[in-house]
Amino acid sequence: MQEQRFRLLRYFSLTSLVIILVVSLALGIFYRQVLFSHLITVEESKNVTLTQAFTNSLWPQFIAFVNTASGLSRDELRAHPQTEQLRQAILSLTQGLSVVRVKIYNLDGLTVFSTQASQIGEDKSQNPAFQAARSGKVTGYLVYRNQRNDFEGTIEKRNVLSSYIPIRRGGQDGPIEGVVELYSDVTPLVQRMARTQKTVILGVLLCLSSLYVVLFFIVRHADHLIQDQYRALQAARDELERRVEERTAALVQANKQLELEIAERKAMEEELKTLVTRLECSNRELEDFAYVASHDLQEPLRKIQAFGDRLQMKYGPVLDAQGRDYLERMQRAAHRMQMFITDLLTFSRVTTKAQPFTPVDLNQTVQAVLSDLEVQIEQTGGRVETGELPVIEADPTQMHQLLQNLISNALKFRREGERPVVRIRAELSAQQCQLRIEDNGIGFDERYLDRIFMPFQRLHGRDQYGGTGIGLAVCRKIVERHGGSITANSAPGQGATFIVTLPVKQGRESL
Repeated sequence: MQEQRFRLLRYFSLTSLVIILVVSLALGIFYRQVLFSHLITVEESKNVTLTQAFTNSLWPQFIAFVNTASGLSRDELRAHPQTEQLRQAILSLTQGLSVVRVKIYNLDGLTVFSTQASQIGEDKSQNPAFQAARSGKVTGYLVYRNQRNDFEGTIEKRNVLSSYIPIRRGGQDGPIEGVVELYSDVTPLVQRMARTQKTVILGVLLCLSSLYVVLFFIVRHADHLIQDQYRALQAARDELERRVEERTAALVQANKQLELEIAERKAMEEELKTLVTRLECSNRELEDFAYVASHDLQEPLRKIQAFGDRLQMKYGPVLDAQGRDYLERMQRAAHRMQMFITDLLTFSRVTTKAQPFTPVDLNQTVQAVLSDLEVQIEQTGGRVETGELPVIEADPTQMHQLLQNLISNALKFRREGERPVVRIRAELSAQQCQLRIEDNGIGFDERYLDRIFMPFQRLHGRDQYGGTGIGLAVCRKIVERHGGSITANSAPGQGATFIVTLPVKQGRESL
């Protein structure tokens, strides 16, 4: 525990020392940057003022010389009388100021004048600071020189601010006629800032050191509390380890039991897969049988209907009333049987006579359905309203059958004394199409929602509304084959809305 306490205090001390040094260094650098930025701004302002004074008083005398300087050689520039006159004028203008060197450039970047004669004739056209000043921007930077020549000789170990300033006549909006470079000696200011910086850093170090002393005693007190908590934690850890061992033993036993259950579940899943496979085969066989049986039943049924018709035509007049009633019942039963067989064939053909999925324009499909139902629409006085419908991948024949069943039901199950109105709308998303077939018919109780989609299930008597009750079962089977769903919203006497959701693109082959 003593070692742990020593480490805590040692880490705190080392961390605090690092933080104190980093904060002091960062603050010193930041303070130095702020002061230097302020220094450059102030000195540049002075140099701009000096340049403006030079422009107003001396520039008109020398502008002609500056403009023609590009045609002179370096030696001719140095020996030119205007060069010495310009030197004397600038010395007079900068007398008593901190300016240690002046250069004047024409717009071509040629050094027309410099207080250091060896630099006259140099090309500064590629200098970024010159280019910035030529475009109208004052540019300056601070440099340290171990040795430098000024007006009065050589200076050593000085901080110099170099400013490139555009020469304008007529104020800030005047045209740029040249560039002047001023070197200002800011060493005294830099030294004063350095002393101020040291004072600030010492003050910060003193404050942080005082804070460290206070925190040291707080950490030492916290260390005693940590030791007490550590002892309590150690005891709790021993107790926890004991409980973990007990729990681990129980989990091992439970794991063995779980492995047995998993093995049993896998065996049950395999058995379930086998049963599902058998069920699928059985369903296919049942569908095939329903199709074949329905198809084969039609021949004897047609004979029953044919002989019944002949019997009525040839012997109907000689039969008494009871005989004619028996004959009519037989014919009605044969007709119902014909409807059942036809609907059963239709139901089985959803899978046995399916066609491949192809692009289907539902607008064209609805128009074809309305053409087929033209007589029923006229007889009921109904009206079918359709919105814009999409193109989807589907079985064209089955889409026709689906919409025909739904629209025909909407026309058939109408309210007494009211003309049926059927509205067909579609909502399209990136992957799905939702069709809504709404009517103003008799509606139904939603408690029977599942029942209406079962084969041969009816909510009304055969005498009230015709049909076998297989139409909606066919609709559901068609929708499920297309990977969609069908449902309905309704209430008695409030009409019904059938909602069919189908994928726009089929991601699988047709069944």
